[in-house]
Amino acid sequence: MVFLHETYGYKGFMMYDDELNVNPRMVELMTQIHQAQKRLGVEWKLRGFIKSQLFTDQQAQAMYHAGFRWILVGFESGSEKILRTINKKATSVENTRCMQIARRNGLKVKALMSIGHPGESRDTVEETREWLIENRPDDFDVSLITCYPGTPYYDNAVLHSDGIWLYTHNGDRLYQIGVNFHETAEYYKGDPNGGYKAFVYTDYLTSKELVEERNNLETSVRKTLGIPFNPSVPAMQYEHSMGMGLPRNVLIKSR
Repeated sequence: MVFLHETYGYKGFMMYDDELNVNPRMVELMTQIHQAQKRLGVEWKLRGFIKSQLFTDQQAQAMYHAGFRWILVGFESGSEKILRTINKKATSVENTRCMQIARRNGLKVKALMSIGHPGESRDTVEETREWLIENRPDDFDVSLITCYPGTPYYDNAVLHSDGIWLYTHNGDRLYQIGVNFHETAEYYKGDPNGGYKAFVYTDYLTSKELVEERNNLETSVRKTLGIPFNPSVPAMQYEHSMGMGLPRNVLIKSR
């Protein structure tokens, strides 16, 4: 899928093939996109998602020739412990290498980060801060994790106490506050008018502290790297991982 988007006044198209470089024929696809533009006499400016551990210079060069100027990468964390916990299948070293490949091939990077995983602490958040500052992405995003149905965090959790569910991984625990996804809008990116909310907590950070750590992380890294905050938009329920606003009338539930 392709959508028109605008970032910091830059207009272009977003390719929602998540993730582009999982396909072993990705370079061939980029070549075809480049050739199509030449035939049509047009020039596209594209951005899309890739997996860091699979990224190569050949892929980066092909993407640039196809019109890509931004890539989005779910690095998630600068902590090796957290990367293992979430089974990311990428290390901090591989994530750094991805940044280097993108930079030398003219691609800007938006780093997608998250906090609130089992075992999350001030130390692991600090590791994420240090990784971002060291690798200097062109933009970044820090989300508080949400335990969706169908994910291990949600499906493998057991009732801990009234309204609280507990997920355990290698001794690290994640406590989940029950969320009605049909009624709660701030479960993923928060309310732009009212700030973030956390519906999880760990043995080391309360829900309130996770929000504070998230906010402090974003503020300090943006200040250090000179990256402006994105302008707020009117509050709405949305599926932000795809970047598409969804008005309430399309959010329905079965009877």
